Amino acid sequence: MEVGYIRQWRATDNTLEGTAAVHCDNLLCLDEIGQASSHVVSEVAYMLANGQGKARANKKGNAKAIQEWRLSFMSTEGLTLVDKIAEDGRRQAMPGQAVQVLDIPADGGTGQEIFTYIPSGLNRNSFSQQLVGAVGRFYGTALRRVLGCLVDGLEKHVPDVKQMSTEFVQAVCPEAASGQVKRVCQRLGLIAATREKAIDFGVLPWPEKTPRVRPV
Repeated sequence: MEVGYIRQWRATDNTLEGTAAVHCDNLLCLDEIGQASSHVVSEVAYMLANGQGKARANKKGNAKAIQEWRLSFMSTEGLTLVDKIAEDGRRQAMPGQAVQVLDIPADGGTGQEIFTYIPSGLNRNSFSQQLVGAVGRFYGTALRRVLGCLVDGLEKHVPDVKQMSTEFVQAVCPEAASGQVKRVCQRLGLIAATREKAIDFGVLPWPEKTPRVRPV
């Protein structure tokens, strides 16, 4: 990706608040959680998911406008949120943090680490290098195309997305799940439905229903 698009965990929570606001209605990628302090990770885990920053007062004691955002965010590193917060021995992750920031194992299940498929003639390393180069040239291209197609047929696509999201939640979310778990499933369902639409639009060259999760 272009230098500057991927942001670093190594910052204060106030700095990351401003970063989140800049990425509103987009994806925020935070790299190298291992370089951040446990305190920052603990504070930011709630802040990013809640969609708003701290309440502050100006020099006269009047309330400043609170920064707000809507975004999806992801982090990288071989550390889970729980492990990172507990790293200094004085803190532990709260249940809400573990739900708001999910630990998703990056294993494609093929013995090729994150990859489920590697094109013929390439190995894991060469394929990874090609992806890095392609992402650096073309990131954002697919999103613009998907948004354009959605706007062109909004009346049809919005009900479709809602229906696919509902089917996803019904397939993966236990009926007795807590409200927090249900909200997580709804967010993942929206992501899966959007990817399904991207397939319909011809943006993603995947077979139909690839992003959906079905009951085992």
